[in-house]
Amino acid sequence: MFLDSPQFEGAPTLVSPRSERKKTGSPTTAEWEDRIDRVISSNTALAMVFQPIADINLGTVAGYEALARFSEDDDHAPDQWFRSSADESLLARLDAKVARLALERRSEIPSGRFITINVEPSSFGSRPLDDVLLGSANLDGVVIEITEHQKIQDHDKVLRSLARYKKQGALIALDDTGAGYAGLSQILRLRPSILKLDRELVVGVDRDEARASLVEMVRVFANRIGAKVLAEGVETQSEATALRRLDIPFGQGYFFGRPSYGFAKLEAKAIAACSRFPAPSKRSQLDKLVEINPCVSQASSADYDQIFEAQKDLERLIVLDARHRPCGVLERGATTAEVLPAPLTVNRFDSIAEVARRMLTRNDSERFAPVVCVNSSGRYLGTISAARIFSELADGYQCVRPPIR
Repeated sequence: MFLDSPQFEGAPTLVSPRSERKKTGSPTTAEWEDRIDRVISSNTALAMVFQPIADINLGTVAGYEALARFSEDDDHAPDQWFRSSADESLLARLDAKVARLALERRSEIPSGRFITINVEPSSFGSRPLDDVLLGSANLDGVVIEITEHQKIQDHDKVLRSLARYKKQGALIALDDTGAGYAGLSQILRLRPSILKLDRELVVGVDRDEARASLVEMVRVFANRIGAKVLAEGVETQSEATALRRLDIPFGQGYFFGRPSYGFAKLEAKAIAACSRFPAPSKRSQLDKLVEINPCVSQASSADYDQIFEAQKDLERLIVLDARHRPCGVLERGATTAEVLPAPLTVNRFDSIAEVARRMLTRNDSERFAPVVCVNSSGRYLGTISAARIFSELADGYQCVRPPIR
């Protein structure tokens, strides 16, 4: 998301607040494209700021969104730069420059935090963007955020691009769920890891029961497809409290922190508010079902064939990234070039019933395959077979005999 109000902290303002912008006529499309071309060619016309994303449960920073700021224009909000050109190749070059500038700052991000980078749908598969993203050694800790500015015209092209980015370690987020083009059918096609709730669904969630019910419905849907919900535009403590009550894990907005040139901590008032929220349950229903199965590092030079040969019953190896998070699966007989995407991943604190429901949303061929269990930091714990899940459900089911008449 590109914030409508471009104020941020930590350096001289590149773009004036809306109230101070000069009242001038809107540039034509050709004028916009000329401006964009100059920005791409300049080393100083574009800068990145970073807004913290809060883990609402813990009251800590979970990640940062990289936001573009333009020095050439006082009159228009940053997102208008990305809306105002019909030249897709030009937008792809602008997206690529934003991505490059954001990735150049990645080494400064505190350990364990992710960074989200906005990309226009038409830019996926373009040479400039692929050169930046696929040219990176890895994309661990990077979230590619699909913006809502355009309707996706070629889903196959986008899905192919996303598959390549995921193979490099990236996660996918869908911006403005509940508004624009981010409808349910698009979510089902793209299967993002993060759903970003549109601000229109967040404002008033603390006092509007219908709105709260809709937010809760999105959270339940996200859980079923293995995604997390991030609420955008959180501006008050009451909204943050309501989101915590609805079990929304992530929040972003001025209540938690404004954009800045550095990687800032959360606002003190937000940390204090989160500390007063009821602590989430620490009981795990899944721990007793986890099987400790062999895993290998993505960077390992181990002979996978020898591992399979030594363990005749082993059908698959879970592949882990540098942070010990599952990033793929290697099946018996496959080569290292045929690593499949990681299977369904569940948190050890998820309920057994919820895991079973999520399993049933998978394709027929994968529906009863084992799931991968991780801790709250995403680190691999083991796998859980479908047999164990459904057996545990059956054991917990209490059958009540009807009365004899």
